[in-house]
Amino acid sequence: MNEKICLKFNEFPYFSPSPFFQISSCSALINIAVIIPLGYAVRFDRGPAPEWFNDFFGAIAYEIFWILLTVFLWPQASLVWVAIGVCIATCGLEFIQV
Repeated sequence: MNEKICLKFNEFPYFSPSPFFQISSCSALINIAVIIPLGYAVRFDRGPAPEWFNDFFGAIAYEIFWILLTVFLWPQASLVWVAIGVCIATCGLEFIQV
């Protein structure tokens, strides 16, 4: 009875690797080459935006970089699990630094 109600993670499409939710290694490398200079430009640009704005969008670029690097190293991994793992790892690093 519980088996009908509960879904396994493999049956939920966002958590299983499928062609729709995968990135090729070539496109991951291209995106890494784009996100690195973009992240530095956003993070260290001292234009009219407040400092917290640059820090916030620099942190987003940091997360995207690690997600793309992980997808490049393990292309068969699910993007959702990669994003969750990177978020947990970077949150753990920030917690350790406090």
